Amino acid sequence: MQLYIGFDVGGTHIKHGVINENGEELTSDEYDTPDDESTFKQKWKAVVDKYRQEHEIVGIGVSFPGHINHHTGEAAKAGALDYLDGENLCELFAQLTDLPVTTENDANCAALGERWQGAGKDYEHFVCITIGTGIGGGIVMEGDLYPGSHYPAGECGVLPVGNN
Repeated sequence: MQLYIGFDVGGTHIKHGVINENGEELTSDEYDTPDDESTFKQKWKAVVDKYRQEHEIVGIGVSFPGHINHHTGEAAKAGALDYLDGENLCELFAQLTDLPVTTENDANCAALGERWQGAGKDYEHFVCITIGTGIGGGIVMEGDLYPGSHYPAGECGVLPVGNN
């Protein structure tokens, strides 16, 4: 059975674990979200190296706050991880591992998880709202994630209200 590392990068904590292709968690842990890019890279790589010593890992998935441009790989409005704003996440993770890495907005990951094995598995259309350090949303239409024309569809953490 194939094994993967999953990271849930949040503004307060970074949760991580090893899961199998059925979504079953084998192990998990977390650490406080680092205050700088250097520490972020160091801790991320240490977790990947540890899991690779213990398991035969075939890939990594990263849920990440803010917008991710899937054409360029750049992160924008990364919340508490402002030091990664404008960073090309594909290039960043490629520098740290030779495994394939997939990145997606954290709320979109939550929506995909609900579609796969959660409350949305019996629905073709739904909205998933996440509340953590920030507020986000993911939209599923016709059974697939709806990214919108510029990838922020469903994001509701920063909404213009009134004259502000």
